[in-house]
Amino acid sequence: MLTDYHLVMLPADGEGTVSFENLAGTGGYVVKSFNPGVAASLERFPNYWKSDRAHFDAVEYTAIQDVNARQTALITNSLDAMIECDFKTVQMLERDPNLKVDEVPTGTYVSMPMHQDVAPFDNPDVRLALKYAVDREATVKMVLNGHGSIGNDQPVSPIMPYYDASIEQRSYDPDKAKFHLKKAGLENLKVELSAADVVITSGVDMALLFSETARAAGIEVNVVRESNDSYWSNIWLKKPFCLAGWGQRPTPDIIFTLGYAAGADWNDSHFKDDRFNQLLLEARGELDKAKRAEMYGEMQRILHDKGSVIIPFFRNWIYARRANVQHGGVLTSSWPLDGARGAERWWFEA
Repeated sequence: MLTDYHLVMLPADGEGTVSFENLAGTGGYVVKSFNPGVAASLERFPNYWKSDRAHFDAVEYTAIQDVNARQTALITNSLDAMIECDFKTVQMLERDPNLKVDEVPTGTYVSMPMHQDVAPFDNPDVRLALKYAVDREATVKMVLNGHGSIGNDQPVSPIMPYYDASIEQRSYDPDKAKFHLKKAGLENLKVELSAADVVITSGVDMALLFSETARAAGIEVNVVRESNDSYWSNIWLKKPFCLAGWGQRPTPDIIFTLGYAAGADWNDSHFKDDRFNQLLLEARGELDKAKRAEMYGEMQRILHDKGSVIIPFFRNWIYARRANVQHGGVLTSSWPLDGARGAERWWFEA
């Protein structure tokens, strides 16, 4: 758990909560300025307790939402490193001798949560029909340009502990989708899917591809292109069917607790299953690793079979740096730029 980038220490306000106005922390840099969503300026803290970390004299973070603008800034030496390259054009960066591209398999995924308590998603056969209507291989090829692995409608990826490889991989099958629609008492189905490229580059294209593949199963998916600026505040957690993005967590318990436990604030599909919640609590106290693996395997199967989230793929992190920016070669998979710790772990070539 200590590896998760969310886990940071911040000063207290004397009343038992965090003082967000006080920017002093425990890291290798001192915050000189911070403009949320725009930029941050840091200077090295000379008395940092990790003598082999925080090698840069200063660090400047700049928020550049447009991926093409980010890549141009890196190519022209306006940036030393950047997050999230464009999957479709990253080969151009790889051919540039002045740049280095890093690619790391992850447990980060883009999903399509369906509100389980809202019709028609309250019917488990409707949810299964929509799952079978996704062409996962085509989605990985088109959206990720092959830079990822196929998902199986549960959030534990093959690189994570307790991944259950015995669960049958769900594949694109319009006939099975029609079968489940018929079980739900439907001949066809019409739904709206909210999407935006802020979730992932080509997010809207991903939704449009799903609309095309679902048509063969008698499912009409009307893609609603939402605003990037307000997506996370106005669409996610509010619309009953939308794209969502989840970063990798270090343990199954954390991702299950955050995104799938009944009543959790970020349970974006309103999923609720008594057996799942029972196993979630029991697994935390189980010290036998084999027994805990069985519990987590059953939870993965519950989500695969009965869950209300479609997970077509796990994406790779692909980010880039100038050739003079060096690192130790082993990169964490939790977040871009070495788990968001590139400023601490990396250095300039002498």
